[in-house]
Amino acid sequence: MLTPTQLEQRTRTLGASEIGSIMGANPWAGPLDVWSRKRRGKNLDLPPVAPPDGQTSTAAALGHELEPVIAELYRKARPCELATSGTESHPLHPWASATPDRIILPSKTAAVECKAVGGRMSYAWDNGPPDYVRLQCQWQMWVCALDRVDVAALLASTRFEIYEVERDDDQIREVGEYARYWWQEYIVGDREPPADSPAEALRIAKKRYPADDGETANATVGECALVTRYVEAKAQADESKAAVDEAQAELCAAIGARKSLVSPAGKASWSNAAGGIKWRAVAEELSGGKVDPAIANKHRGDPSRRFRFTKSKNGS
Repeated sequence: MLTPTQLEQRTRTLGASEIGSIMGANPWAGPLDVWSRKRRGKNLDLPPVAPPDGQTSTAAALGHELEPVIAELYRKARPCELATSGTESHPLHPWASATPDRIILPSKTAAVECKAVGGRMSYAWDNGPPDYVRLQCQWQMWVCALDRVDVAALLASTRFEIYEVERDDDQIREVGEYARYWWQEYIVGDREPPADSPAEALRIAKKRYPADDGETANATVGECALVTRYVEAKAQADESKAAVDEAQAELCAAIGARKSLVSPAGKASWSNAAGGIKWRAVAEELSGGKVDPAIANKHRGDPSRRFRFTKSKNGS
């Protein structure tokens, strides 16, 4: 677990666990998450889009609690002496930092990164550590002058694996150059980085504007261009979907009573599926025909916003 001093240092440096996010390799966080944490406390319109350092999810908290357990599993599998590590900065680039979970003694040229991987995410480790973990390891090797990082992973609480990640100077050079550019452009330059995907952009928009204020405004010239772009893209998507639906219907008719067809292009299946459970009907039956609104509201999800587009009557 990081100390308050280490957490404070993270707001002033780019850490190993963040490099995958700015490179677009982390499925849970993107460049804007990192940027907003670094700019926390500044007079900005953007609120943090990820929990501030130290305020972690339950899964992350469990990972911290399991870190010494995983380190001990590693030590038993590969007898050696392990030491905890402080946060180190690169000797030539003080904005780059890393805090390896454990340093292997006596050489101090290798480290251990402890990972607790839940059952639902263990599939991502079928071919070894995911890209964002490998990037984290390369960053640690660059900052701390290491030759190797062993990733000790407890997968789905039932399987323990050790993956050796060797130093790759070519990748380190590439990642370091991009990170240097990113830091200068967006942190030193105090500019908001672009989202790295449409899904990321929408997630950020929802974070910034969780509720509407009831106002309807006339679109500006730029906003009109966005609307036109949406209409054109939607028309293309609808045309593509219609073609897919037509091909699917013809394929189902061709399959007939059989389960599937195999072709050089792939396998098309039209198999049996159980009907979905109508949970509202179940609830009404259990409650004697009507669900108490108070009970329904008790289990209501968080409020959100729904996008809807209505084309103007003149079609323009």
